[in-house]
Amino acid sequence: MAVTVKDFEKIRQEGLKALREKLGSVGMIKFIQMYSDGEGDYTEERRKN
Repeated sequence: MAVTVKDFEKIRQEGLKALREKLGSVGMIKFIQMYSDGEGDYTEERRKN
């Protein structure tokens, strides 16, 4: 069974809804930030400063 883009969007929406209901808006954001990839090169940026 192939998963469509619509299926992924529905899963994303339901996941965010569940997080928001259980953790509240602030908790949901903090949870997502824990698993979000950063960007840039922290080590290189630190050396420049």
